Amino acid sequence: MCLAVPGQILEIRGEDSLSRTGLVSFGGAVKEILLACTPEAETEDYVLVHAGLAIAVIDQAAASRLREALEQLGEFSDEPELPVTPIQLLTPSDAPPFHHHRRSL
Repeated sequence: MCLAVPGQILEIRGEDSLSRTGLVSFGGAVKEILLACTPEAETEDYVLVHAGLAIAVIDQAAASRLREALEQLGEFSDEPELPVTPIQLLTPSDAPPFHHHRRSL
């Protein structure tokens, strides 16, 4: 399962859109994040970060909601029991089943 975390850009470094990075604060921890997918991002903006890459610019309200949800998940001492399997969360209920077909060479 993939997880993206909200953070706030404190400083932007570099001019080239593909190599531009930002110092991003995640509730106290500061990391250098690649901003290539979010060329519109500016200092003090909130971004959604996955694997060291900012994937979206979000507003402060969305960042707060996401941070609260992540904090609630952190309250579980064990992995929570899900009402459905993770693959069900990713697959529409009306999607046809996946079948792998081998081709003969």
